[in-house]
This record gives sequence, structure tokens and C-alpha cells, in this order.
Amino acid sequence: MDLKKIEFSVGTQCRSAVKLVLLDGMSVPWATTADSYQGQGVLTWKLPGLQLTQEAVGDKGAISLCMVLSAPCTSIEEFCMGPSCRHSIFNTPESCCPGEMSG
Repeated sequence: MDLKKIEFSVGTQCRSAVKLVLLDGMSVPWATTADSYQGQGVLTWKLPGLQLTQEAVGDKGAISLCMVLSAPCTSIEEFCMGPSCRHSIFNTPESCCPGEMSG
């Protein structure tokens, strides 16, 4: 499977908390989308346009993701609203993969 983008559900107060993102040591851009769900504000934090081929993803076996966070969300627990991050990983046709929790 290739890797088109990754999305995380995060606290709405964390919109400006991310200062730097490294994917396998390379700086990558990010974006956010604010919405509401059942009357509550929700924020989706995204790594769009990754466009990593299946070979690039599969050959490595693992890809590291490093985020530099600042106030008001200085820890991953604050950023993800708990001990685990709810995330979704998408391939190019966006037919895969379901949301999961990671911690």
C-alpha cells in the first residue's frame, strides 16, 4: 500500500501547537480542518500530499513521525486528547485504511 496522507483527531485548542513535523527526518507540511460533530468543535490535523510509493513505504518497514509541539498542547496526550491518538491513514485512491488508535 502506498501512503497518500495521515490524519489525526486533535483538541481544538491545539490548532497552533505544531511547530515542526519530520517524516523520516524530512520536514513535511501540515494542515488543519475545523468542523463540528454533535454540537462540539473538532479539529483534524493532517499530513496531506505525502505521495509515498508502496516501494518507499514497504522497503523501510517503518516510517518515523516526529512532531515538535508548543503551548497550549506541549505533550502528545494534550494534543491527542488522551493517552492514544485517533488517526486515519490513506492510500492514493483513499480506499484504505480505517481509523485507529495509537499510543
